[in-house]
Amino acid sequence: MIDRTKKIGLGLLLAFGAILIALGIKNIKKPCREGAYKCVGTDFYTCVNGKWMLTEEDSPYCVPLPGITFISGTVRSALSNQPISGVEVAAKNTTVPGVEQITLTDENGYYKFVGILPGLIYIRFSHPDYLPRRIDTTLTAETPLRVDVKLEPKYPPIPVSEFHFTEIVENHLPEYIIGWAEATCSGYYNYVPPTGYSRVSCEYGDMGSHSGCPSCFMVLVRCDKIS
Repeated sequence: MIDRTKKIGLGLLLAFGAILIALGIKNIKKPCREGAYKCVGTDFYTCVNGKWMLTEEDSPYCVPLPGITFISGTVRSALSNQPISGVEVAAKNTTVPGVEQITLTDENGYYKFVGILPGLIYIRFSHPDYLPRRIDTTLTAETPLRVDVKLEPKYPPIPVSEFHFTEIVENHLPEYIIGWAEATCSGYYNYVPPTGYSRVSCEYGDMGSHSGCPSCFMVLVRCDKIS
């Protein structure tokens, strides 16, 4: 009788444990899709590296008001996927006379408009280093409009080989690149970047490191595109 009671108790315990495990697995949060966005209350969140990150508190995108329109988005490089600051963004209703509303993207590539007349509209994007782009769409007062775009570089990026790096640390061409080179920060073997780029930093490393020749000075340099 005692053995039977123990077996029943053990069976119930195992069943209860299986239920807890199943519930735990069900509640594991899956990583969000890169670039996705959502509103939590009035706060705007964007998915970065599989996690939801707060982008803007009290975002107009999350607070639709009757009769007021909102447009927002992010502009990125089609080549490096990095945000582009200083992009001129213009928006206008195509069926009503009037002037464009114009703004510039911030350091995160973000822009927004408030109060564009609803209906058929266009949004155009322009930057000296990128090909212009125009998007035609429909804007309603009931639903905020999110328009994220990627711009193609106007000029073909310079080949990485032109920088003569033995090892590349970060490649965000055409904006900037960081790498190791067989050179010095000054003097006869001073590192000189290719035309169109300036050296903004230079640090010495161990001689012969980072795939350099055994007797070569090694420097870590960053080259930025000259605007």
